[in-house]
Amino acid sequence: MMGKNTPPSSLPAPVQEETLASWLDRVYIHSDSFHRRANRRSVLGAPWRNVSGLLPYRLRVFADSVGQHFYSDTELLTLHTFYPYFAATMTDTAGRDLAERIFSGGRGPLCPTREPLSLAARPDVGRYCLQCQREDRISLGFDVGRRYNVAPFVTRCPFHGDFISVLSDGVERDLASFRWKESQSATTRRNAQQFARETQRLLEGCGATLMTCRHRLEAMGYMTKEGSLRVKQLVDESRAHFADGFEDQALSRLVADKEMLRRAFQRLSDTRRSIHPAYLILLNLFTEAHSSDVPTSEKTEPSGVWRHEDLRKSAVEGCSSVTAVARKLGVATTTATLLLRRAGLADRFNVRQPDDGIAAILRDLEAATPVASVAAHHGVTPLRVYRLMRTAPGLIERRRERAYVAELKLRRSTAEAARTTDGRVITAAEFRGTYRNDYCWLLKHDKEWLRVYLATLTRSAVSASRTGRSSLTVEAAASEIELLRRAYDSATQIDERRPYRASRKRVAKTLKLNDYAVKIRKELGLLVPAEDDEAFVRRRIEWVKNLSPDLNIGSSERWLKKAGLRRTKNRRSICVAAARENVDA
Repeated sequence: MMGKNTPPSSLPAPVQEETLASWLDRVYIHSDSFHRRANRRSVLGAPWRNVSGLLPYRLRVFADSVGQHFYSDTELLTLHTFYPYFAATMTDTAGRDLAERIFSGGRGPLCPTREPLSLAARPDVGRYCLQCQREDRISLGFDVGRRYNVAPFVTRCPFHGDFISVLSDGVERDLASFRWKESQSATTRRNAQQFARETQRLLEGCGATLMTCRHRLEAMGYMTKEGSLRVKQLVDESRAHFADGFEDQALSRLVADKEMLRRAFQRLSDTRRSIHPAYLILLNLFTEAHSSDVPTSEKTEPSGVWRHEDLRKSAVEGCSSVTAVARKLGVATTTATLLLRRAGLADRFNVRQPDDGIAAILRDLEAATPVASVAAHHGVTPLRVYRLMRTAPGLIERRRERAYVAELKLRRSTAEAARTTDGRVITAAEFRGTYRNDYCWLLKHDKEWLRVYLATLTRSAVSASRTGRSSLTVEAAASEIELLRRAYDSATQIDERRPYRASRKRVAKTLKLNDYAVKIRKELGLLVPAEDDEAFVRRRIEWVKNLSPDLNIGSSERWLKKAGLRRTKNRRSICVAAARENVDA
């Protein structure tokens, strides 16, 4: 895989926390290849242009050719890629599948979860902690690209706390200032530092997992034991907690966007779904800051263990059934029965239910009263109630029918009450998002009524499919106009390098905008700027003049040939006009 003249012993050893992209650059220095892309393709067994810097695939090929001299393939996966970062929000099965895809490879980059605000413009520049860079040059003699330098939304070094700055000056630093700005606010700096440290913990594989956050949210009252999340309350309080924002402008916009937080937090209710690690870090910071506010209750305190030696007659006085004893002791009915038998008190509760009591239970069951309420009212166990229910012919079907009618009336009344909010009729999307349980139940059991009801609501300004796919709003895109202009100016500046046409794709690549991001901006009426042919020809000719000031070329044909441009009628006229302007000047 490597060059034939490159012995494995001469390969550089990987540095702690170094990304594989940085390591491959140093491997390229020790190889026989003349091109960096060709060298990376030979090492990884695939073109590097399709390999993400966070999760490179075909890692087993890389480990067999280079990495086996330093680490195993599993150690490469956990120490030099972003696999631990993404695995923290995934199930065990999904984590194993992702690891196998990284080892075996595939087509295109690996994207376990969509990055928030992934359509936002971000300058393609290198960023380093100056103190880390100084230490590397003293101890190692070269610069190292570590994982936290390219981690999403990280602006500070997790070890030194310094702001991660752009190494280059001029246009690149100007472009980077639109996305990352060092703040003087103590709260904003603290938020950025905490976010960086939590990111580093995830990269090291010792950060909080999604299950840990779910347990914390349940203890704080934001999530029920059934897994339902109080999304509105959680979104409002988390936005208030991060009101001062972060040093990454995109992250500040994210924590201020109520709709994006609501969509992400709703995924917490489903244990099979994952969220981006950035949301996990925000939740972890929020729950840690409010962990001292969790009220102490009987649900959170460990309950004591009852022994039959401690059970006395005074402890069961006033109890008419085993269920009442279990409720008084705070244990299960089976446990209460076992304790009473061992304490010799079981005979006191072996009382047969009288016929009038059975009739009363059946009357309550006919009225569709919940089984738990019937058992508590008559002092019997729920199991006893279910057994009596089976003895009455047709009772279960009648209860189901009455329960269905009652549930149908409740769901319809809830939908009608939610029709108007703040003096306006809500949209169908708002009803689906805010009253999701009612919407799903009506969709399954009363679809025709739901269709008529949704037709009476206000239509959304943006279609649901568009809202679900794109996180870019008109306001967010409009705020990037100045950034796009600066990127266009940097792509059209004249220097000693050979100028190329600043096409829309070239300008978008400067800001890491993919084709879909460009398409979304076009639909929003905000085109990425591009250089026309006349401006490009004039810039190429100006470059030739600056390169050779004493050069005197007469005809337009020779100017175009010297500039390396294809000779067309339109370009000839451009050269003639440019020459005439120079004579007039």
